[in-house]
Amino acid sequence: MEASVPIHRYTHRDLAARNCLITSGYEVKVANMSLTRDIYAKEYDRWRGTAAAPVRWMPPEALADDDFSTRADVWSFGVLAWEVFTQGDLPYSGRAGDDIAAGVAAGSLRLPPLDQCPEPLHAVMRACWSPRSADRPSFSELAVSIGEMTVDSDL
Repeated sequence: MEASVPIHRYTHRDLAARNCLITSGYEVKVANMSLTRDIYAKEYDRWRGTAAAPVRWMPPEALADDDFSTRADVWSFGVLAWEVFTQGDLPYSGRAGDDIAAGVAAGSLRLPPLDQCPEPLHAVMRACWSPRSADRPSFSELAVSIGEMTVDSDL
């Protein structure tokens, strides 16, 4: 009998490489490292007054309306994938949080393609960054797409 995995409908709201732990068996565990935020202070920007927010990982709807959903986390997953392929570069390095938020909201700012990232995987990242949350893949769809890539290629 196959074990059933419960489906939880939670949003993380801070999915980024800094919050991913890797076990000795190379399993990724998503955590929330909020207690270590001062170590990562440069990765949070002041947003809407005094709140510190991970603007560099936030989708347009979260920036505009504080609308967080699993599809918002999918956007952040695309940024996390970009972080992995840059070996930890800060997304939108050298830009201020307000500039990032305005560019992402306007659709004029996205992370650039990377020479070290295969095009099919960058296409998945671009899908994660669809301006409309409904157009983004689900995490289940991402798992299938990336799984097929790893079976069918050198990823």
